Amino acid sequence: MTSSAETSFSASADWDFPPETPVFLLRSSQTIQALGPEMRQTIWSVDPQISIPTITSMNDELDESVATERFQAVILSSFGAAALLLAVLGIYGVLAYSVSQRTQEFGIRIALGSDRSGLARLVLVDASYSLLGGILLGLLGAAVASRWVGSLLYQTSALDPWAIGLSLLVLLVAALLASLPPLRKAASVDPMQALRSE
Repeated sequence: MTSSAETSFSASADWDFPPETPVFLLRSSQTIQALGPEMRQTIWSVDPQISIPTITSMNDELDESVATERFQAVILSSFGAAALLLAVLGIYGVLAYSVSQRTQEFGIRIALGSDRSGLARLVLVDASYSLLGGILLGLLGAAVASRWVGSLLYQTSALDPWAIGLSLLVLLVAALLASLPPLRKAASVDPMQALRSE
């Protein structure tokens, strides 16, 4: 039960044909737990035969009305977090493997005078190609799925530039964090050991 000083039906309604769900809306500063018994007693003082099955607050009604949408949002957010984790692990794995395969190349570059920051930049540029390809494919997929996703959104568009920009920023930061260990390994290659290794 919630707030408002008027009822949703007339007091002179024909009780031989009552409305399907009569509802009283009340406004009060009291909590629903404190107000419920008093409301029941007041109604029963008029007619003790009236059944009062539920008394709920407007907040509870609102929560129940969006429960399905909230559940869908939680599920989709979980899928998004799992996808981001897989992307981070994938970027880390590919870069770590690439660095391990190019250890001799990095050793030669250092021996010929290349600085270590240049090696890290080289690895990062190589990694950016696959990252940009993934971003383009993701944007294309988002555009295709926008009609379905739009039905799950409230007061925003499926192609909202701020939301897309924030998503890309999160992905770029995650990719950078996943790239740090392989970049550090590439920058710390010992040229003598690299040249001796097969």
